[in-house]
Amino acid sequence: MRILFVCTGNVFRSMTAELVLKQYIADKESNWNVASAGTVAKPQNIHPQTKKTLTYLGIRTDEHQQTKLTKEHLKQADIVISMSTDHKECIQNEFASNTILFNKIVRNQDTPLLDNWEAVTDYKTNKIADDAYVKQVVLYIYQHIPLLYTYIHTNYISTGHARK
Repeated sequence: MRILFVCTGNVFRSMTAELVLKQYIADKESNWNVASAGTVAKPQNIHPQTKKTLTYLGIRTDEHQQTKLTKEHLKQADIVISMSTDHKECIQNEFASNTILFNKIVRNQDTPLLDNWEAVTDYKTNKIADDAYVKQVVLYIYQHIPLLYTYIHTNYISTGHARK
């Protein structure tokens, strides 16, 4: 099973989903390939609060390599999961490929999981609000990964839609 998470920079939402799912399946699914990529992926550091929260959860970020989305990534994936509606639209418009929203899977809602700059308009000057939002999103992804895992098993593994 090949799973690809997509966000903008590949240093916050998609990276978190990738790392959390990898931890969750570590002793369950040895043949799964979990990756992430960004539609823009301009060189940037992982948000300090993302690192701090993931570390608290026992998840390491030091091996993560920021990756820009390519057509090849999409071809190789059994399921592409977009973190926001703009990523879904980008993938459909630029690559003519299908994707599903993270929130559609875990909450049955076609709603975006916003980036920090979208949710906290003064994120550059309001570190407290920015850090709180980033922590909230990381924990939200962490708490919903079991639902995502069940969705993948129900809709891909048990139906035979995954590549061997």
